[in-house]
Amino acid sequence: MSTIPKKRTSFQFGAFMVDPNSDQISFAGQTNKVEPKVMAVLLYLIDNRCRVVSVEEILSAVWSGVVVTPQTAQRCISVLRKLFSQADDGRDYIKTYVKKGYQIGVAPDLEQEKIAARSRSTAYWILPLLLVIVLLTVFWNKKQTSYEQVIFPHESQVATYALHPNKAIVAYIKRDPFSTNGAIWLGDTNNPREIAKIGHILPTAQIDWSPDGQSLLVMVNKKITIFKLNDRLDTIVDKSIVLSEADYRYRQADYLDENHALITRLPRSHGVYDLYKLNLQTKQLSRVLADSGVSAFALNKQLIAYVHRNGEIWHVKVFDLTLHKEIANQVFKQVIRDIEWLSDDMGLIAHVAQNELYIIPLAGKPQRIANYPEAYVEEIELGQRQQLYYLKKSSIKKLYLGQANVCCSSVLPTENIAQYHAVWDPLGKSFAYVTTTQGTSQVWLYSGGIHRQLTQFTQQQKLANLNWSSDGHWLLFKVNDDIYAYSLLLSTGNTLLSDVYFSKPLGFNKNKEFFYYLDTNGYQDRVWKVSLADTSKQKVLTLADDTQVVSSNGNIFYLGKGKNQLYMFDGQTNHLLDSEFPDDATLHSANAQAVFYFLNRPGSMKNIWQWDLTTREQKIVVPRLSYSGDVLSISPQQKVVYGQDIETKRKLYKRQLAPLLAPFNR
Repeated sequence: MSTIPKKRTSFQFGAFMVDPNSDQISFAGQTNKVEPKVMAVLLYLIDNRCRVVSVEEILSAVWSGVVVTPQTAQRCISVLRKLFSQADDGRDYIKTYVKKGYQIGVAPDLEQEKIAARSRSTAYWILPLLLVIVLLTVFWNKKQTSYEQVIFPHESQVATYALHPNKAIVAYIKRDPFSTNGAIWLGDTNNPREIAKIGHILPTAQIDWSPDGQSLLVMVNKKITIFKLNDRLDTIVDKSIVLSEADYRYRQADYLDENHALITRLPRSHGVYDLYKLNLQTKQLSRVLADSGVSAFALNKQLIAYVHRNGEIWHVKVFDLTLHKEIANQVFKQVIRDIEWLSDDMGLIAHVAQNELYIIPLAGKPQRIANYPEAYVEEIELGQRQQLYYLKKSSIKKLYLGQANVCCSSVLPTENIAQYHAVWDPLGKSFAYVTTTQGTSQVWLYSGGIHRQLTQFTQQQKLANLNWSSDGHWLLFKVNDDIYAYSLLLSTGNTLLSDVYFSKPLGFNKNKEFFYYLDTNGYQDRVWKVSLADTSKQKVLTLADDTQVVSSNGNIFYLGKGKNQLYMFDGQTNHLLDSEFPDDATLHSANAQAVFYFLNRPGSMKNIWQWDLTTREQKIVVPRLSYSGDVLSISPQQKVVYGQDIETKRKLYKRQLAPLLAPFNR
């Protein structure tokens, strides 16, 4: 739980100026002095603005050690609401969630506070810092092109962006963190400015420059609009809607030339996007490719590179518009999120899965060049001198602990902010989870109210797929592309299998003689068992592509896509558990008592069901209204760990591509 916020300098809060040091809130030249506790309540809500804060939490934080009633906090909220009502600007400064609590509804501008704090802090260090800067300038100038650089340091809600044809100006759509509204901003790396508001922008938005750099094509939901700018690119002089269809949805829209755009479009009646050419004058549409299922594309003169999904296989194809034929096709088992042409026209760079970058030559084998373990990379573009631009989405997650079918959950008292991948041990007495602190990811253990760090990795790693042994003495998990085991008794760990791409560990067998892992390379999925004595391995299951697999206590449960037969493999034999399992089920997890799943149907997506291994009964065990965020793990006692984003940032970065390509070019 957060502590009472410290006093700070004045800051803007909507139409109001808040001065915490003097307990004053000003509006339109009039200053109102409030009680210190009223100010403390406001500051506490602002410091926790990314979530709903309960009355009990406010009382505990602001009136710690003092017995007061809930009405005390409610009175402070009432005082604040009365003050904020002076603005009459239609904004809900403090939102109420019935039986849950309160949340700030207007984004505070805390930049002046941060600048002041930095100024005070750096005043004592300025002379040594200047000396260090002088000494390191030459070294930094040589090295800086190898590292990523944030484009707009104070902007953390970039929804989408586009580079101007001169590569010196960025247009981007900025999302309001407290609503679904957005605005178009323009700028270089120093001075972005708002040029237009565009209202509701969820769930999708795209922006692109015209080839002459005088217009912006903006796609928002079911509407595509052209914004014409003046010569100085600082004012919109004309706006025209070129496409608005309620029965269709769009994913990507880019200029082909001054008079045409390419868009991916689907009717609401089916879920496959097709690529179309849109005449911006006549507004007529014509199909470009025979392939259906185009999820992304990139233009290079008369070449269209596009991502075509066929089931769970992704193809990166290149189509020549002049020759009207396909000239390249690369196959991936992982999701291809975005692609961009390289400047030499000989290949593409692709954003693969959630956080990896690949080089895809027109002929030859694709090769991974970078990964971002704790961030989600989006929308790649190539600037001047091989500068790679990309959006990076990062989330700070917090773990919550609760009981199934009971509202509500309590936050775990820990300073380790970013927490992921929680898994209960077989007895339900503790759970392991991943946390990222001080630049590295580590596995931690929560037991009896105490958090204990287990691993001691010295470099940033991608940790995932935690599995317990049936006796609770070992953890098996993925470290980057390796399978790793950690002994809680010996407090040490080691790599069991290296360079196991496109796979995930499934745990040990019950006697810890073997461990299992799922291999998703190729067109079939396979489960292998690997001897702990000599690392020899044997294939024990061959499954259809995209089979759902979960494991617990040495047992492997699997369900084919679109099938209604649930199986269990105990290390020796396959057992058919249910021949009438819901065919729209998605397996979630398993423990010693049950298999958990949810149903892909309206109104049921967040209900977690259980299939009892003893009684074979099916029932909802975690109702959707009993939690927020994501259910991560359920113990045998039906204690539940939830993961919830408490802060999400989407920032625009760039980095020099040449160092990433160096190993590829050798």
